[in-house]
Amino acid sequence: MCYHIANMCVCHSGVMMCQCGSEQVAALWIGELSSPFLHMRELPKELGYRDTSLNLAADIAFAVIFSIARMLVGPYLMFKILSADNPLIMKVVALGLQLVSAFWFYKIARVVKYRLTKRTASKKTG
Repeated sequence: MCYHIANMCVCHSGVMMCQCGSEQVAALWIGELSSPFLHMRELPKELGYRDTSLNLAADIAFAVIFSIARMLVGPYLMFKILSADNPLIMKVVALGLQLVSAFWFYKIARVVKYRLTKRTASKKTG
């Protein structure tokens, strides 16, 4: 909840100060690029294909897109925001968002590792 409130405050302050518009749009693209793949993960589960190759492929696709967007492009954008003459609030939120992305990257990597090791173990026993 705090994350969303902080995002709304930054968007509002960026509009009010007429600054950081392109950076905010880029951050929204980076943040939302993986959302369709996140939802695509749930579709096979809802259709009864839990723990199948289709579900694993959806998990991996989400993890790859999330990783590229948030852990490769995200830090570059954060660097650009921190090194430019932007208001302190923009810099703090850019750093905070990158830390949140790093946290979720860690969690997603653990899930993918678990899914891959679980699949490998079940193929050896089955």
